[in-house]
Amino acid sequence: MKNLFRFIGLLGMVFCAFAPLYGQDDAQMELPKELRRLTHPEFQSGEYLAYRVHFGKMSAGRGSLWLKEGEEYNGRSSYLLTMRLWTNDFFSSFYRVDDVMTSILDREGLFPWGYERILREGKFKAFRKARFDPLNARAFEGKDTLAVPAFSQDVLSIIYYVRTLDLEVGQKINLDSYIDKHVYPLQMTVEKREKIEVPAGKFDCLLLVPGKRPGSDKELKGEMWIWLSTDDRRLPVRIKSRAPLGSVRMELDEIKIQH
Repeated sequence: MKNLFRFIGLLGMVFCAFAPLYGQDDAQMELPKELRRLTHPEFQSGEYLAYRVHFGKMSAGRGSLWLKEGEEYNGRSSYLLTMRLWTNDFFSSFYRVDDVMTSILDREGLFPWGYERILREGKFKAFRKARFDPLNARAFEGKDTLAVPAFSQDVLSIIYYVRTLDLEVGQKINLDSYIDKHVYPLQMTVEKREKIEVPAGKFDCLLLVPGKRPGSDKELKGEMWIWLSTDDRRLPVRIKSRAPLGSVRMELDEIKIQH
């Protein structure tokens, strides 16, 4: 039972639950000439998205994504993007989870300058921290300096980056996701349009399915689905993952502006 409850706390890391390990040496690394700039009217500072979290058919807890104004970082404006996941009273009586991940997100380029994770899962507690140098394709974690693809995304910033793209059915998007000294290559496919209903209401959505990058010989350890609304906001309405431990689903419950 313990592993089932801990899986809820790992939902924020769900990209890494199934992605194959990816490595690049310095000779393969392509360095950008300047920092990326994107147009993203889809969201604004203060956007707060509240979720209901389900494990299988059971209500398991709550989740939230909060995008707020960050401090200037490396001479550029930033967002502070925070995801929190916590179990309800029933699940907490067996195995309490309260995990928080915060990403320093470049306001113009929507790439991370760094992230921090605070994990509180039963008796287990941990703190993780990484910083990025996109122009030199480097990540810094602990005493280690790692070569990573330029503009590697952490698991939070991926969702917000994809929200800025002009998406259409059949499209495939290559992404590199970094967490805990590893980079994972993903190819996200826009599979279909679908109408779904969640506590926040009814939405027309595009279903996005991350999978392994072509050329990788590693088998997937699980599956994942992301439903983004087709309106101008591109809201992450539902996020679902399935792995050997079971199925976890986050469904949008409330949308508000909270500074």
